[in-house]
Amino acid sequence: MPDLAAAGEGAREHRAHFAADRARCLVGRTFSSARNIRISYRLPGWNFAMTVKIAAPCTDGAEERGVVQFGATEITYTITRSPRRKRTIAITLGHGVGVLVAAPVRTSAEEIRQVVLKRAAWIVRNATEEVLCPRPREYVSGERLPYLGQEAQLVVEHAHVRRISVELEHTGFRIAVPARLDGEVRRGAIESAVVAWYRARAAEYLRQRVAHWVKVGTLAPTRILVRDQRRRWGSCSADGTLRFNWRLVLAPPPLIDYVVVHELAHLRVRNHSSVFWAEMARFMPDYKTRRSALKDMGLRLDI
Repeated sequence: MPDLAAAGEGAREHRAHFAADRARCLVGRTFSSARNIRISYRLPGWNFAMTVKIAAPCTDGAEERGVVQFGATEITYTITRSPRRKRTIAITLGHGVGVLVAAPVRTSAEEIRQVVLKRAAWIVRNATEEVLCPRPREYVSGERLPYLGQEAQLVVEHAHVRRISVELEHTGFRIAVPARLDGEVRRGAIESAVVAWYRARAAEYLRQRVAHWVKVGTLAPTRILVRDQRRRWGSCSADGTLRFNWRLVLAPPPLIDYVVVHELAHLRVRNHSSVFWAEMARFMPDYKTRRSALKDMGLRLDI
């Protein structure tokens, strides 16, 4: 008759070694969601099984932060993981939000860090001080706001008005603010009014540009919507709706037209095949130059 105590002790020892080896294999792996892993081990006359729960250090859509040193410059970046991104890691620059890194869910922090290091020279070359060390805009007289590729000086006046008004004159932006507002409340209220002004101008301008290109010969969309999008300039849905980022009106008109024609071309060709780019070239022969210019600007187009 077998010695059950000895067999049990030996089995526990084997099981412990196996579990330790298995755990070592799992160290350093990144999981997109928490999961249970069933580990089975067999000895003559004995079957063992255990369940190990592996926690998920990265959550879909969650933001992480990292820092790399490039010469004398410290680059701080924000990571956003998305299940829709399969292989590539994208780096964009945004005024007020800094260096943004979009990565697949399973990409490790070290892989992302290495990509940022490889692009560090490009980041430093293209990023302003405000991008590398983002500071919130104060919305005071003397600041400058972009519109259609130009910058206009801001004049803020306290006035006997009930609500904030924003106007673009020949000399720049003029903003009338109720005298009762001050401090952070005042800054936040002005920012909201300025964004609302930009969104209204974007809706008006983009509809005009879409109408122009439809007359030239593109297909017509069913709807045009202007949205607050951080990482996309535009999109085209299956029902023919075009969605544009309101920040497009900060860019020069030729770059706005590139995005407009790009989305209109998707009404005819849904993918980015050679047929699609041929469609782009038919309406905009210099689309590559415009695309490159927009890419270089990244999301620095912000207020």
